[in-house]
Amino acid sequence: MNKSKSRTSLVLMELIITILFFSLASAVCVQLFVRAHLTTKATRELNNAISITQSISEVMNGTDGSLNSVKEFYKDAEGDNNYFVIYYNDNFEEVSDIDSAVYAVDITIDRVGNLYNMTTDFLRLSDYEVIYSLQSSKFIRKINNN
Repeated sequence: MNKSKSRTSLVLMELIITILFFSLASAVCVQLFVRAHLTTKATRELNNAISITQSISEVMNGTDGSLNSVKEFYKDAEGDNNYFVIYYNDNFEEVSDIDSAVYAVDITIDRVGNLYNMTTDFLRLSDYEVIYSLQSSKFIRKINNN
């Protein structure tokens, strides 16, 4: 009877150790999945931020470089003479109101003589963290008709 009792205790101890091992392994796996999800989200944000800011910069380079010429391509943009903002939802689609916006792009164009300097900041509205910032310039040569 003592042999069967010690054998049962040994089986129970092995079972407890096995359950503990699998619990630890599953906790590590859950942490890895959560980190992978957060990394994927951050990468998606960064890739879209780069794409959108580069598109806005290309619009500036393809036009005369002024704020009004850039604003023509973004009808929902809000702003004044040298600054405007474009809002985007969580699918990185342009929206007209700030209530449905998750992200925003702040665009500032400064003119110094014939040089137009544009600063484009893509930021998350929940914490106002700048995800990506791009600066671009365009020189406009004035043609004299003499």
